[in-house]
Amino acid sequence: SWTEEITMWMGPGAPATKSTSSCTNRMIMGGRYLEGNSRGNFEGMPFEGTSLTAYDNAKKMYIGTWIDNMGTGIMITEGNFNQDTQTLEMKGKCVDPLTSKDMAMRNTLKFIDNNTQYMEMFMTTAEGKEYKSMEIKMTRKAEMPAKTK
Repeated sequence: SWTEEITMWMGPGAPATKSTSSCTNRMIMGGRYLEGNSRGNFEGMPFEGTSLTAYDNAKKMYIGTWIDNMGTGIMITEGNFNQDTQTLEMKGKCVDPLTSKDMAMRNTLKFIDNNTQYMEMFMTTAEGKEYKSMEIKMTRKAEMPAKTK
């Protein structure tokens, strides 16, 4: 179980919007998939989202999906884990709600320690300019002992 501190930008140069949520992760289907369920509040409205992440043995890469109650699309990403930086680096597409067209995006999930993770999401505008659209600092609700190497 995690507490999430979320900062969002709706476009390049837009003011930041802050919110908090809770996330519960669990392994499903024999440990093949990580399911994450987030619950919170966004600008006065209830928010819920669900992610699935797995390592695809055939493609030799990670695959991720995201759905939430603010839209009707499914975001799909794929990428690899950078062992040196302890970061999952994913790329994909989502629908731009203003134009209803596909928009390139990428996100990174850095594993800082057993109790802290940091996610950044970047979108690419129709003009090809990338901007940070979200960051989430995740803190485990019940701390785990430090990992020994």
